[in-house]
Amino acid sequence: RGFMTLGEDRLQLAARLGQTLACLFLDLDGFKHVNDTLGHDEGDEVLRDTAEALKETFRASDLIGRIGGDEFAVLLLCDESDQVETLRTRLETALETVNQRTSRPYRLALSMGLATKAPGENLSLEDLMDTADQRMYTDKIARKGSESR
Repeated sequence: RGFMTLGEDRLQLAARLGQTLACLFLDLDGFKHVNDTLGHDEGDEVLRDTAEALKETFRASDLIGRIGGDEFAVLLLCDESDQVETLRTRLETALETVNQRTSRPYRLALSMGLATKAPGENLSLEDLMDTADQRMYTDKIARKGSESR
């Protein structure tokens, strides 16, 4: 609920500043398996490590929230100089750093979906998040397909 309230503020701020608002939706790959096989304490550790990687990747002014059990969302303002598409690489690098620091029998990985709202575009926060969520599921399906090859 807090994420949505603050997200509405970001939506209004982006409109006032004439900037694009980007929404990144993230889902932990294999989280249920970790909880089911290694226990909830290990699952909690995965969530903490994921939050750490998110904080390392994004600016302090970006809004990061846990949306559900293994889902996170990020809202950030962008201008012409921002390269939103590089966020995936930066986040994967942060996850790799976390993975290298531990000796787990699994690796942290995230499926991601990105949606943007350009200045003047008539999209609600819910629409923006729904689009990012749908794109995240498309990414998750594609990642599962590439893992089985």
